[in-house]
Amino acid sequence: MTGLNLKVTVKGTGSVLPLGTVFSKPSPYGVVEVRNIRDRAWQLTIDGQNQMKCKRGYREPGVDKLLAATVPTKVFMAGLGAGVMAREVLDDPRVMALDIYEINPVVIEAQKHFPFSIDDPRVTITVGDARRALEGFDAQYDALVINIENRGRSHVDWFYTDEARLAYKRALRDGGAYTLWDMGRIDKVTMESKRG
Repeated sequence: MTGLNLKVTVKGTGSVLPLGTVFSKPSPYGVVEVRNIRDRAWQLTIDGQNQMKCKRGYREPGVDKLLAATVPTKVFMAGLGAGVMAREVLDDPRVMALDIYEINPVVIEAQKHFPFSIDDPRVTITVGDARRALEGFDAQYDALVINIENRGRSHVDWFYTDEARLAYKRALRDGGAYTLWDMGRIDKVTMESKRG
């Protein structure tokens, strides 16, 4: 008996996608795909490399810790991904503004295929390099969520350097905090203070 290789045709486009793939598009950083991998579970990949697997209701422990550690009226997020962390930030009624920088424009398109709506007037999404943005900020944010893909790719390695940590500190208001996605989890919150 041979295995089934099921495919679906996307109505009106003539495109044929593997079963479970709900979005697939080339980007400057590789082919971005969103897959429904099982009941209520989704996956974001770039060139076949997993960026995020999540289920409806999933929460990142580090985001909850971050929001508890500061008064997060204005939040900066580097990287959008599936929108899980953005949705968590937006669930906090104290958040008045969430500025998201995403370097890959196709990830922004792909996010709309996840069940985590970030359609909210408090959100501003900028297609751009979060590193360059962070280097130019001075005491503008209460919280930073560094939600980037795993280290080991040249365009993200900077986020794990001492230079980046100095940029985070400069970007934060007094009493602000940040959290950094690291190797498949985000569970550490670093408090930064401009005092003395």
